[in-house]
Amino acid sequence: MGYAIDNLQMRGGNACLKIDCALLMGDLQNTFMLGATMSF
Repeated sequence: MGYAIDNLQMRGGNACLKIDCALLMGDLQNTFMLGATMSF
């Protein structure tokens, strides 16, 4: 599952913010992973 904001106004320009999350089950004991990427 993920979410993206394409036209984020920062420092006088546009940026893109992407947030991803995952739930790993089974032998991984319900591990939750979260990642974020920002590009200018």
